[in-house]
Amino acid sequence: MDRRPSPIPEARKVPRQQRSRMLVDSILEAARQLLSERGADGVTARAVALRTGVSIGSLYQYFPNRDAILARLMDEEIERVSNEAQIFFTSVRERPLTEFFPLVMARIVEVEKHMLSLGGDFHRRYAQYLETINRRESRPLDTATMETMMARILTEHGDESNPADPALSVFLLTRGLPMLLKTLVSERPELTNSPGLHPLLTTLAYAIAGVTANAREASGNPTA
Repeated sequence: MDRRPSPIPEARKVPRQQRSRMLVDSILEAARQLLSERGADGVTARAVALRTGVSIGSLYQYFPNRDAILARLMDEEIERVSNEAQIFFTSVRERPLTEFFPLVMARIVEVEKHMLSLGGDFHRRYAQYLETINRRESRPLDTATMETMMARILTEHGDESNPADPALSVFLLTRGLPMLLKTLVSERPELTNSPGLHPLLTTLAYAIAGVTANAREASGNPTA
C-alpha cells in the first residue's frame, strides 16, 4: 500500500483586484482564528465561510478545499518561523558551544511544540510541507543555508570542538536531530513534555559536534 502523503493543494487563483485581495485576507484571518481556537480539524471550508460571512461559492473561487487554506497558513507560519529563526541564530552564533547548543535545542523543541499545539494534523502536514518547499525554493533558513551556517559555527569554535568527521557532524546537527524530534512529535507527542528531552538533545548535539571535555568543564557542567 502506498503510504505517501497526498499532495497539498494550492490556491485556485491569485486575487488581483483590491476587493478580491481583501476577501482572501478575510478568509485567511478567519482560518487563523479557527486554527488557534479549534486546531486544524476546526478549519473547514464551511466554518471559514461562516466566520468570514461569505458564501461557500466565493470561498471556492480562491481555495478549492480546506487543505488549500491550511497550506496557505502553513506557508505563512513557516515563513514567520524561518525569519525568526534567522534572527535567533544570528544572536547566539558567537556564544560558546556549551551555551549555543542548549539554546538551539530549546528553540527547536519550542517550535515543534508550537506547531503541535495547532493540531496533530496540522503538524504532520507542516513537517511534510516544510520538507517539500525546502527542496524546491530558497528560504532564509533552508537546508543548504543551515548546513553552511553550522559548518561555519563549528569552524569558528574549533577550540571547543573536535568532530571526527565535520561533514557528518554538520549533517546530523542540521538534519538528523530535527528529524529525530519531528518523529518523536509525530509518533509520541506526549513525550515532548518530558523534562529529559531538552538535556538529552543537548547531550546528543555535544557528542555529534565533538564538544571537548575542557569546554564542558569550563561551562560548569562537565557531564552534559
